[in-house]
Amino acid sequence: MPSLLHDSLKKIYKGKKLLILGFAREGKSTARVLHEAFPDSRFSVMDKQAVDLSDFPYLTRQEPYLANLGDFDVIFKTAGIPLSEPALKECLQKGGVITSELNEFLRVYALQTTGVTGTKGKSTTSALLNDMLRAAGDDGLHGGNIGIPAFDLVDKIKPSSMIILEMSSYQLETVEFSPHIALLLNIFPEHLDYHGTLDGYLEAKANITRFQNQSDLLFYDGSFPTLTAIAAKTRAWAINFTSAAELNAIGAFTEDLAKLPEIIRLKNAPAAIAIARRLGVADDAIAQALRDFRPLPHRLERVGEFKGIEFYDDTLATVPEATIAAVNSLPRVDVIIVGGYDRGIDYSSVADKIVRARIPYVILFPTTGEKIAALIKAQTAERQAPILESVSDMEAAVRKCFEFLPRGGTVLLSPASPSFGLFKDYEDKSSQYISWIKTLAAGVDKH
Repeated sequence: MPSLLHDSLKKIYKGKKLLILGFAREGKSTARVLHEAFPDSRFSVMDKQAVDLSDFPYLTRQEPYLANLGDFDVIFKTAGIPLSEPALKECLQKGGVITSELNEFLRVYALQTTGVTGTKGKSTTSALLNDMLRAAGDDGLHGGNIGIPAFDLVDKIKPSSMIILEMSSYQLETVEFSPHIALLLNIFPEHLDYHGTLDGYLEAKANITRFQNQSDLLFYDGSFPTLTAIAAKTRAWAINFTSAAELNAIGAFTEDLAKLPEIIRLKNAPAAIAIARRLGVADDAIAQALRDFRPLPHRLERVGEFKGIEFYDDTLATVPEATIAAVNSLPRVDVIIVGGYDRGIDYSSVADKIVRARIPYVILFPTTGEKIAALIKAQTAERQAPILESVSDMEAAVRKCFEFLPRGGTVLLSPASPSFGLFKDYEDKSSQYISWIKTLAAGVDKH
């Protein structure tokens, strides 16, 4: 079905030799839309892995990976492939054009789009905001980094549609357009292996507001000096959503909403409420969405009670600050499972929290688990230290939980690190956690 996006692609890229770089979910979405815009054309695709093109007869695979990029007029780069790759840097230096799905989407639909980014909380906050629109009966669409490529929304977009997009730093790296409403939730050291430095990470995140103008809005958390610095440079109307005075000044908050208990439970609820009210959502719909909202999977999700033990899954806590927040959110934690892929960030705050919270048992995955264990030992005398147990697989981790807590307690999986290495991804890690909990609980029942 023809759309404004198709028209834009035809106007800009007609007759160009196009390459899709990366062929996972986003790359396939890009291929389908390009084919709709140019049904008589063939395109090239390049990926590290072997790709199945049986459903894409209009694509030709190019090898070797990242070679001969200069043969193409335009590269549609998917998220996760850094611009710092030498071949991409050389391509840009020689005048090559690199764009992305998010960039082309915002070129057309920026005025209808609210973008949400931050190191942590962007999925939950964007989902909450979308629920508020739905509770009001508005024509809302939700996509982006949550796993729904922006191009997959195109066929559903109407002139009245309000689009909520979660935006990662990977996606923002290549954009030259910003959404009408931007939300910057927080910034912690993250993805430094991808961006190289914290400054590089901040530069990517800042793109959510870098191209806004005076008619646009930026909501940001003013408790972060780095975000305040970004807000000071924007041309948009910048609003600190942690300031009641600033929210009241634009009529974005009310006393009745502020009294809802969900405001306390959902850290970024004030930001979502402020944007929802700017989008015309009534207070009763906002309150209903807050009451009905359930946390997204793997974000401090209660797995259940097994053999008297409460298990929580917070697999997506991949930075220290998220793990600290999880510990603060639970009445007690008897066993915490931490550790994973090492991106070279500082874990002293996690170790400090474990010690101060007096968590008696700590299960550690490599490789950051070794760092966290050393930091805990450095902070405690031997008689004060928790029991530290290093494991190399999820079965051993869960088995230890049942051994440590024969009379019940609370277990929190909150790794403070990414899942790569021992696990394919966070979903694999979570799936193994839940599976072994149920398997070992059932096994104990048989004895």
